[in-house]
Amino acid sequence: HQTGEWFKGFFEIIGAPDMTIDKAMTLDMWGGHECLATLNGGAMSVCVWKCNDDVDIATFQTFVDSFTQGLATNKVYAVDAAMGLDRLTFREYLREAINMVQGRGSVGFLDGPALWYVHHAITDGEAWNNNTGAIIASKPTTPSDMQGSFEKGYGGAMTCFLGEKDACCLWSAPKDATKEEYNAVVDRFTQGAAANTPYLIDPASSFGMANISMDAWSQAMFAFVKNAEKASGGGAQTTEGASEPVFTQ
Repeated sequence: HQTGEWFKGFFEIIGAPDMTIDKAMTLDMWGGHECLATLNGGAMSVCVWKCNDDVDIATFQTFVDSFTQGLATNKVYAVDAAMGLDRLTFREYLREAINMVQGRGSVGFLDGPALWYVHHAITDGEAWNNNTGAIIASKPTTPSDMQGSFEKGYGGAMTCFLGEKDACCLWSAPKDATKEEYNAVVDRFTQGAAANTPYLIDPASSFGMANISMDAWSQAMFAFVKNAEKASGGGAQTTEGASEPVFTQ
């Protein structure tokens, strides 16, 4: 998409000298929805939205297409289950956006040197479930154990399940990791169960990063594993946040 053009218009609105969080929350451009994170990966941006409880994907797709004003090709997914969303709020998103645009800066992602987004196009559902089963079978005893699933220097910060064919994750990574190096790490992690497309997130043009937490992901993933251990037949998942649908863009 034409990232620069869209952000220019967004900055002009959010960066108004008299802008406040309360005023920003009432802007018509949100359509009654709440944006929780905007993560810019160059040619791709991912947004997490909390939506009105009566909206369906088709209706939200129409809203997003209007929101981006023809400057992006948008793909909308409903989040079936997620780990790591519970600290993301609309107020904190706007606080970070206003501070950044008005020149006060943002603290960015605090839990690691770099943040990567990866889209998993699941090609082998059985293998994908087996990978999840291996994490469950590891029988972690504390939330911190969940980060042991990753190679040294890498870690989990968010996981969103988007139906049977797609998932997306946020990973912390070494600052100097290249796209090829990170892609290889993710490919080893998914063990052939998915085609993985990574994007390095730019903190200078992203909002909501300060509230993305590896600790929150670990706690949610630990709860997911413990829930799955107790469930007959497996497959139990925990979701976070309020009852409203959550979509990624």
